[in-house]
Amino acid sequence: MLPLQNEEKEFAVSGPKSSRYTLTAAQRRALAEQLERERQLRIQAERDQWQREENFDLYSDVSALIKQNNKLIDEAEQVQRETEMKVVSAGNVQSTTKLLGERAKAICNQIRNAQGNELLEQKQNLIEIKSTLRTLYSELNNDISEVQSRHRKQLESVINDSANLSFDAPSIAKAEPHKSTENCQSEAEARQKCINALAEVEDSALSSKLKDEYNSISTKLADIQTRDFFENYYSLTIVPFLKECKEWENLVERIGEKFKATESEYRVLCEEQDEQVQQFDFSEEGLVNLEAEVNRLKTAKLDDEEQAYISQTIDDVMVEMGYKLIGNNEVTKKSGKHFKKELYLFDEGTAVNVTTSSTGQITMELGLLDTQDRIPDVEETDTLCRQMRTFCGSYADIEKKLAERGIVAKHLSLLPPEAQFAQVINVEDYNMSDDETYVKEKKKATASEQKTMHY
Repeated sequence: MLPLQNEEKEFAVSGPKSSRYTLTAAQRRALAEQLERERQLRIQAERDQWQREENFDLYSDVSALIKQNNKLIDEAEQVQRETEMKVVSAGNVQSTTKLLGERAKAICNQIRNAQGNELLEQKQNLIEIKSTLRTLYSELNNDISEVQSRHRKQLESVINDSANLSFDAPSIAKAEPHKSTENCQSEAEARQKCINALAEVEDSALSSKLKDEYNSISTKLADIQTRDFFENYYSLTIVPFLKECKEWENLVERIGEKFKATESEYRVLCEEQDEQVQQFDFSEEGLVNLEAEVNRLKTAKLDDEEQAYISQTIDDVMVEMGYKLIGNNEVTKKSGKHFKKELYLFDEGTAVNVTTSSTGQITMELGLLDTQDRIPDVEETDTLCRQMRTFCGSYADIEKKLAERGIVAKHLSLLPPEAQFAQVINVEDYNMSDDETYVKEKKKATASEQKTMHY
């Protein structure tokens, strides 16, 4: 074998046939379409799993609302006992809450096995149940407040009547109960204004940051007691928060569905390419970066599959033409380039070495099989040259069959079958497919031949 000038020529110079194979435009397009169909199935599975998790979260919200409604129903029953007044909506809220709970439970039992549009329908039904439960809570809460207010007025009326009967009671005593009622109503109205404002975004798909802020605002709201504090809190805290929520909702409306779909595709592509999933900000810029990464991964996947298809097709064609695969090996150079080498039996004691590089270059070269590294002698060289000429015809047939399968070659090196290209292939460098000995027994060399071989 001739000495190597550099690593690039390692598999090109030592053999007569070196080419870079690519797919035709039509074949590459067909491969891309096949990959996309397979990918869409995985993407749908990814979206389904994501939707299942969201539906389970919605069911958890529904369960919490049912507990909240039941607690308020108990409170309504206590108010009825204490005031001897009927809370009108209590019965309806109780029965409807129970029915909605049963319906939500039935949906929950079906989430795990649901797919596609069925999951979306479940989501919509759970959202509607949540909304109805909140409406029922608000209705019952208002009725309870109304009963309590009427009861207070009755008590105040009794107190006023008693005060009018006492001529010694100061006149201010008559006004104090009325003033107290006005203050209570004013504070209740201010509190309700804050609650109603927050309720507008309670079911919105907020970011984690906004959800935390919402919980913090709601917690602090429960500790406020005075009307002035309610009004200041509404103006300085709630209104700016609602503005942030509106901006977020507008962003979700603009890019939400596209971002979600692109993110699902990205996760599937990362799995295909065995790459770590990175997080992208939910923003216009984040979507641009996410789409760029999806395109990069798609191209990388298509390139990998193209090389895999070419390599497998060459294997198939070689076998189809009667060449038996007898050994293989994979080598990675210090430069990082990867080579796959396969041996196909050509004739007794000779084989075609097909080497595929990670850059797409494929080299086919004929060699004599042996269990050691050496230079072929004159007789072996003549035999190899004859077989090289025979293989040239076979090579043309190989390329014709590859072309029929959508693979075209750009010839990098088609060297003639000359003695300088005769080589010996050391089978010890390969993983041989069976125990059969393919090395042709060589006659014992003469002393002069041995000197030549070790020169």
